Amino acid sequence: WSRRWIYGSYGTERIFRMETFFSASNKIKTNSCSIPAGFLDRIPREREFSSSEEYSSAVNKALEEESRKHSERIERDLDVVDFFKFSAEEFLYEYAALGKPLIIKNSTTKWPLPSKFWSIELLERFFGDSEYVVRKGDDYTSMQTRSETFTSYIASLRKSSFNVFESQDLDCTTQEIDASWYGANNWIPPGLIPYIDIPKYYPSWTSRMLDTKIWVGPEGTGAHLHSDMHDNFVVQLIGEKRFTLIAPHHRASLGATSFTSNLMSSPIDIHNIEASRYPEAALLKEKGKIFEYTLHPGDALYLPAGWFHSTRNLNSDVCCSINFWQAACYGSARVIVPNIGPPDWIVKPGSATKQDVETLLASIRNSQNS
Repeated sequence: WSRRWIYGSYGTERIFRMETFFSASNKIKTNSCSIPAGFLDRIPREREFSSSEEYSSAVNKALEEESRKHSERIERDLDVVDFFKFSAEEFLYEYAALGKPLIIKNSTTKWPLPSKFWSIELLERFFGDSEYVVRKGDDYTSMQTRSETFTSYIASLRKSSFNVFESQDLDCTTQEIDASWYGANNWIPPGLIPYIDIPKYYPSWTSRMLDTKIWVGPEGTGAHLHSDMHDNFVVQLIGEKRFTLIAPHHRASLGATSFTSNLMSSPIDIHNIEASRYPEAALLKEKGKIFEYTLHPGDALYLPAGWFHSTRNLNSDVCCSINFWQAACYGSARVIVPNIGPPDWIVKPGSATKQDVETLLASIRNSQNS
């Protein structure tokens, strides 16, 4: 391989980066896809910096630099492709390498349990009385959180909206009927893992169980404007969710600051921008730099590291999505770690058999009829 080494300086922080000139035949083989050799096999380690904050700052600045460089190619309406007509190689070269978002239709068709079979009753079956975290608030600084069981959370939603669920004679309290609580960022129940499958566009080891989360909430709930420091796939399973997206290099215009080492938060309500307070953000809207797309069941959104996004559940019914953060992957900065260790899944994703699925669905139907 022909290589060049770049030592980029970003203020007091520095990030070490290698670029490889590659051809289609120059690849690192993995068990799920081929990584073009132009993608790095080394990520800057936190120990090379004096703190995790300096480390994340260096990575975020690198992402902003790449975003600005490719702005004319990435700041346009989202491309929509079909899962069956789209390869891992196309993804890596045309989207990951640019940090360009992408919608993939029919993304769950090959799952043991495709999106058309998902329901709240299904989730209740797997979550049961396990602990479930819910939250509400306009941003991370004012956010309230509480823990309850998934069963009690869904029961409170049933009590709060007779349009969502069939009417039930249940006593209500003021707290119980508050439907603004969002079941966000919870881990996948182990029993559900065999019925889902991980994205095939990055090596399988980059999809970690602890980085895979489920999001459940009624109409109007969602996440405020923020960015995450890893590439991400969001798969919609129940209902519809609207995403609002803004490229990483507009961070300053959004007034975004680091909330944690892996997350940047903006104080702006992107759907109701106060132009007097945030004139640069208002200008982004005028210039068409803010993009929206509504995910439907079976759709997947590739959300590159550093992209700012807010979400809103649209249906009157309860919505559900699962997201797969790709551990230590920053496609636009050419960073894909070759191997971060053995998978941490309790059971193998996608291992459910056809008989397993039929038995599960029959059991749910029987419980609904009893």
